[in-house]
Amino acid sequence: MIAPTIRPEIRPATIDDLQQILKIERRAAAAFAAIGYPEIADGAEMPLALFEAGLEDGLLWVAIDAADRPLGYALAAMIDGFFYLEDISVDPDHQRRGIGDALVVQVIDHAKFLYCPALVLSTLEAAPWSSALYRKHGFLAADMDRLPGAIVERFDAETALGLPAQGRIIMVRRL
Repeated sequence: MIAPTIRPEIRPATIDDLQQILKIERRAAAAFAAIGYPEIADGAEMPLALFEAGLEDGLLWVAIDAADRPLGYALAAMIDGFFYLEDISVDPDHQRRGIGDALVVQVIDHAKFLYCPALVLSTLEAAPWSSALYRKHGFLAADMDRLPGAIVERFDAETALGLPAQGRIIMVRRL
C-alpha cells in the first residue's frame, strides 16, 4: 500500500543533520541493486566534503517530520553559472509521499531565485523513480555531445566516484 502524500516542511540543513543525511543516502542507495547497479548500493557514496560545501553555501535542504527529523534531502551546487542538483534522496520508509517532489520544487525555486539559466543533473535512465520524477518537473535529457565543459567535468568526477558512465544521462530544466 502506498502511504498518503504529505506536504513536508523543507528547511536548510544544519551540521546537526549531517549524520541523518548520510544514513538516508545509504538507505536510499540500496534500491540500485534491484535495477542492476549493485556497485552503487554497496558503496558509491557522495564525499562528505560535498555535503559540507552544500551546508556552507546554503545549498543543502532537508524535508523534515513534525519532530524536525530529516526524511530526505536535496544537495545542489553552482557550476559555471549553472545550478547543479547533486543529489536528492528520501528515506525508503518515507518514499512515495511527495517528499521527493517537494525537494525538487525547493531546488527549482532556489535556482530561479539565483537567476540561473538552467538546472542540471545527472541520473541513471534505468532508475524509474529518478528520471520520471525529473521529467514530471520539466527536465529533459541533454545531448551529451553538446554539454558545457564544466558539466562534462562534473559528470566525469561523478564517474570517478563510482557512478557508472554507461546508462547515466544529463538532464536539464531551463528556468
